[in-house]
Amino acid sequence: MNPELLTLLLPSSPTYEVRSITHNALTPQDIAHLLAKKRLNKKELNILLAKFIDSDSAHEELFDEMMDSACAIFMKDGVPSKPGIIRKFTRLALAETLFTKCFICKGVGTVVVNNSSIEKCPHCDGTGEFIYEDVHRAHIMKIPMKLYKRHRKQYFKIREEVVDIENEALRKLGD
Repeated sequence: MNPELLTLLLPSSPTYEVRSITHNALTPQDIAHLLAKKRLNKKELNILLAKFIDSDSAHEELFDEMMDSACAIFMKDGVPSKPGIIRKFTRLALAETLFTKCFICKGVGTVVVNNSSIEKCPHCDGTGEFIYEDVHRAHIMKIPMKLYKRHRKQYFKIREEVVDIENEALRKLGD
């Protein structure tokens, strides 16, 4: 192993040297330059900003862009009779992709039961990532299960498009 790496791993006394605050620091300009060189389109940029930086403006722009795609998907397969369904399906598809951490156990994978025992979280099966099932999706959207099942195919098309956008953005960053 490299001696420099070993010194980073071993405990040491604090140093009282004055260091430059920006020396070897990653600046917003560095990030902007990197992203510009990767030629991300608007959806790809917004999904990265929404997921990893939790940018509210990126969330809203991504939602607006995905609403256009969702409307096109629903137009092909039949428009839902209940107003607001396309909006709910789009919000949930984005949430399921962007917010994977289990909100019951806060991503830890365990929960305290009756203030006495620690058990594996049943909502993420101990992984820390929430397991979205059809029952949960219908409940989150506050719609009847029958209505969710009627438009389930369209929901998965929207979600698949969101996942494809994220994968393409990550692929471009990796190149």
